[in-house]
Amino acid sequence: MNPQLFKIKKSHIRDFHEKVKKTENVLDFTLGDSNDHVNDEIKEAAIQSLENNETHYSESQGLYELRDMLRLKEMYYDVQEICITSGATQGLFEVMMALLKKGDGLLIGIPAYPSYISLCTLFELDLQIFVFDDEFQISESSIRAVIQENTKAILINHPHNPSGSALDRKSIQTLHRLCKEYDLLLIWDATYFECSSYLSLYCLSLHEKIIQIHSFSKSSLMCGFRIGYVCVPQNKIDEIIKVHQLIQSCLPVFTQKSALEALHHPSMNYDEQKTYIIQRLQNMGVKGPYYVFFSIEDFHISSEEFADRLLEEVHVAVLPGKYFYYENHIRMSCCIDLVKCKEGCDRLEAFVRRL
Repeated sequence: MNPQLFKIKKSHIRDFHEKVKKTENVLDFTLGDSNDHVNDEIKEAAIQSLENNETHYSESQGLYELRDMLRLKEMYYDVQEICITSGATQGLFEVMMALLKKGDGLLIGIPAYPSYISLCTLFELDLQIFVFDDEFQISESSIRAVIQENTKAILINHPHNPSGSALDRKSIQTLHRLCKEYDLLLIWDATYFECSSYLSLYCLSLHEKIIQIHSFSKSSLMCGFRIGYVCVPQNKIDEIIKVHQLIQSCLPVFTQKSALEALHHPSMNYDEQKTYIIQRLQNMGVKGPYYVFFSIEDFHISSEEFADRLLEEVHVAVLPGKYFYYENHIRMSCCIDLVKCKEGCDRLEAFVRRL
């Protein structure tokens, strides 16, 4: 057995979600998986591919026509600098395995998506934690305080999960300045980038240092298709492909044809639900609503107790901030239809009023 696995726990998020599924009449705000369905034309692309007997191996790096379309979308990357992956999760795994070695320092901000920490443990990296400021923007002083001689990269999730915040221009400029000054890789988890209009982390003068990880799961409602891609500069892409071929020779053609079709359709966004939830939280007197990540500090109970009681008493499922290494906060996913969103907020408000 790999001894590093004994240092990693199974996903708290997934364990809690299993508990949620056993609760009747539950309104689920836990996972970032919409209760809407994928576009019929995207499904039809998969069906047509199968009916055309496209059931053989594809190129390891991904269908050329898909990568070529993504090249037009990403602008600054050549078709050879793009690799199709089984979602952003696999993309991140391949990037970290290929480009970082045991003992390398990786900067990660908290609150953080839990897999980041687990992957650091698995690959025996030196986890170097900094804290985002009160607006969940980059704190330059916090990063400088933890940079060491072995620091090789910074991993940034933008837009951010769990806080839902997006980095402003000042934060992005700070990131670029630090990457240039300390010769760092900038690993950008862009899973949510296509879901609305955000500033890009890309910088032409840092092209050789920027790695992008994308997904079709959120923007095209294709969570179950398990497809995404990475954009990696030419001098590093071969190392990614080596790992990719060891993990998964190639992706199924039909999922790639679905992704190709998805690029011809507008991305999904949940701005209406997000705005509604934030307004309701403010009306409840809950402090600090950033997207759907809010403070429960005034209630004097832990985030796990809050989430457990909310589920048991009013059948609303949310995630404790503790799962993201940030206690006294709660994360709510906003990819739920507006009617259920309103009912969920009604139940949440009734619960909060009793605390």
